[in-house]
Amino acid sequence: MPAATPWLPAVLDMRGGSPCLLFANADGKAWIMPRRRMRTAMALYQPSSAKGRLLKALLPWAHGVAAVRRAIGAKRVQCGLTAEARRVVEGAFECGGLDVAAFCGTPCAHQKLTLQIAHGTQLLGYAKATDRAEVAALMRREAELLTQLEADGMAGLPRCLHCGALADGRTWLMVQTTVKTTRSRTLHRWTAQHDDFLRRLHAATRRTLAFEQTDYCRTLANLQAHLHWLPADVVNRPAIEAALRRTMAAWAGRKVEWSAYHGDFTPWNTTLDSKGRLFVFDWEYAARTYPPGLDRYHFHTQTALFVGAQPTVKGVLSSIGQFNPTDCGLYLLAVVAHYTLRERGRIEGPLVASFRLWGQMLLELSRLA
Repeated sequence: MPAATPWLPAVLDMRGGSPCLLFANADGKAWIMPRRRMRTAMALYQPSSAKGRLLKALLPWAHGVAAVRRAIGAKRVQCGLTAEARRVVEGAFECGGLDVAAFCGTPCAHQKLTLQIAHGTQLLGYAKATDRAEVAALMRREAELLTQLEADGMAGLPRCLHCGALADGRTWLMVQTTVKTTRSRTLHRWTAQHDDFLRRLHAATRRTLAFEQTDYCRTLANLQAHLHWLPADVVNRPAIEAALRRTMAAWAGRKVEWSAYHGDFTPWNTTLDSKGRLFVFDWEYAARTYPPGLDRYHFHTQTALFVGAQPTVKGVLSSIGQFNPTDCGLYLLAVVAHYTLRERGRIEGPLVASFRLWGQMLLELSRLA
């Protein structure tokens, strides 16, 4: 097992289970796929590069070829759920004979194990697991938010079936439903369905309150308290500090009508089912009171960063189309705050390019103002 992956012995049994294939990419992400019904299992694999998409299409048919395994650095392993984790997952779905695929997480401060649960060729849902207290708190908050959004009448999101600690008292497991199938599509372009989802999210969750009472204000205030974490060698720290001061001053004392924010609204956290309905998952970074519509800017900037050619500020802004410079600026401060606080200023790997782009976009917006 690669050292960078969060192998959780309370969840995954690497000495038993079924025959699987373990492979990783250059970013340190690793997957464990059952060799039986691998085409279904590979629904968990969400590549953004052309090479990754080719691997997803071909591996279910070619994983038995030793030369193919050597070419991608894959190895055969045994893997399955531990007895306790299986009891929890089977109890949540009220179903036995389950197949489990695993994504060992994006290397970061909040790295976690994600399991895809299937019965035959039918995807039942997903489970997240961690033994990190901070990530467990995020999972509990996500479970509460999903329950609240369901009560608010929102459709197109998972339902939490279980969220609790295992017998060791340290490992947490969250289980949720999905409507995803092997025929669902991951779209890297913005559609009317995305617009409709965000409109419904705002209508279902909007609240009127003072700016100082909002989650957004608390996020910016937290960044202000940790400005020393901003990576000065990566971003223009004075420009971000100035934008932060302007924003806090502009909204101080005002009443706002703000609503829920997904926080990671990207192609790989959304899927379109066979009937053209958008399903949105991974709500762990969501908040209740943010300016409406900021998720749209996140979708476009993250797509530009991780799909296609090296992004430019003008290219990203043109991909957004009609955009509001104020809202775009609010988003950029939110995303800079999120990753600065999450990583405590340790900005490495792909995040370096992200921070540079966000900083350049803030500078461009200041010129447009």
